[in-house]
Amino acid sequence: MYSSPPYSLGYPSEHAQSSYYLGTQRITYDEIAAVSRVLEEQKIFVENTRVRKIILDDSESLEVLQASVKKTQERLLSAEGARSNSVKLIRGDHSEELNNICSALSEAKKHASSEVQRLFLSQYIESFESGSLEAYRDSQRTWIKDKTPRIENIFGFVEPYRDPYGARAEFEGFVAITDPEETKSLKKLIDHSDKFIRHLPWVEGSIEGDNNAVPFEKSIFEPPALNSMHSLAYCSSIIFPGINLPNYNDIRQDCGFKNLIIANRMAIESGHPQVITFKDPLNLMIYQKCRSAAYYLWVVLHELFGHGTGKMMIQESETRYNFDIRDPPVNPLTGKPIDQWYKPGQTWTGQFGDLATTVDECRAELAGAYLMDNLDLLGLFGYTEKSKITSDDMIQNLYLQLVVDGIRGLANFNAADGKWGQAHSRAHFAMLKCLLTDGNGLMSVEGKVEDRNLVIDLDRSKILSHGKPALGRMLLKLHIFRCTADVDSCRTYYESMSRVDGRYLEWRSLVLASRQPKMVFVQPNIFIESNEIILREYEASREGLIKSWYERKV
Repeated sequence: MYSSPPYSLGYPSEHAQSSYYLGTQRITYDEIAAVSRVLEEQKIFVENTRVRKIILDDSESLEVLQASVKKTQERLLSAEGARSNSVKLIRGDHSEELNNICSALSEAKKHASSEVQRLFLSQYIESFESGSLEAYRDSQRTWIKDKTPRIENIFGFVEPYRDPYGARAEFEGFVAITDPEETKSLKKLIDHSDKFIRHLPWVEGSIEGDNNAVPFEKSIFEPPALNSMHSLAYCSSIIFPGINLPNYNDIRQDCGFKNLIIANRMAIESGHPQVITFKDPLNLMIYQKCRSAAYYLWVVLHELFGHGTGKMMIQESETRYNFDIRDPPVNPLTGKPIDQWYKPGQTWTGQFGDLATTVDECRAELAGAYLMDNLDLLGLFGYTEKSKITSDDMIQNLYLQLVVDGIRGLANFNAADGKWGQAHSRAHFAMLKCLLTDGNGLMSVEGKVEDRNLVIDLDRSKILSHGKPALGRMLLKLHIFRCTADVDSCRTYYESMSRVDGRYLEWRSLVLASRQPKMVFVQPNIFIESNEIILREYEASREGLIKSWYERKV
């Protein structure tokens, strides 16, 4: 009763816990990795699974609990897991909740506006009932075809941010209303996207039209959907300002993807108070003046050019590759032909594990930041040297946001076990560290212990000459590591860039001392009462949050 429970998310230990890994006996990293290998061999995706460690009659076994409405008896997958443990599959995890969700989706099908919508809703139901993620992958292929719906939605086991292993996902539900006017303004960027991709580090310098010279980028960039919308309900532990889906890279490369910009979520972020001290008053003025505009555009570029670019080097079968194996592409980091790629059945998240989500977010943030100084791109959104918020203002604000976000991110580092609790925060800190160590005096951060404060300074004259090249070098490394499945090099580099020690630990203490309360999102529900649609909103309080979830009855 008086014992202190684990106080953070992570691999089960004295200090951390995870609902993905259950059992009275702590499961080890090696056992989790062994289960993942067994599931990969059996061609079972892990996103909708949890693992439970069982000891019965001195015999250990690892049970894979797969989320589905249908319940089945355990099925032996392997008798040779970690330390000779057997690995068993049991369907029916979260059966009651998924049954309620399937009933609601069946009702939603009656109001679908197209056959495409009816099809992916049916595929959602098939997946949730059976536990098959192949059916869910089919739903994503169909969902992509629904380019600009008036009502957008996402359901399923989508994001793996809370799994310390970086593979298992939480269930989320999202419904939003598309804003046609805001979406129309984004179409100009889509129409010119191929032009801006040519400014990314792994494409720069190539001859337009010479696809063989750009092995780490898709030969044809199919303009994806890029829609601005207002969220009606976003049920997830993290409410993102922008979404790029699906997460399956093979589907993204073969079928495309969709970018969703959550405008009302962004408005809340840009108005959230922050405790920041700038050494130069001009930097403070620029930051306050442009923060909302620069943040919006950065998120747009992050989703479109960060998550939307790149080509994985994949061996599709014993004799089939998506590159010329007789004359492999040259790795720009080594100057030699690549000698690593994804083997049959291997995926980005499966290979990179706990690194996958944070490296992917870091790469996307870097891509958006790297393109932010393109004057033609800024001009599409009305930012010129003569506009109220000038192009120079936007560029300067981006680098101020980089340092602010990197510092704020330290609040999500757990000094007790040396682990990061949030993928985006780790990415932001790694980018800050890149600019501090490779920016040749571009920026500085000074800790004021007596004031419990951090003072930020930025040398505007070095943004393009030193800041951008530093970001470009980091971006190219992460991109090539990702494309070539070079896990070891990526881990060595990224863990170094995101390591928190020395002065960074001192900064963390100051950040925590002046930390603002986290945002809590209270969202409405829709009910049908006497054939009338009722939108019910709730008080912006803890009580309102609890009541909204209780009345949602999921």
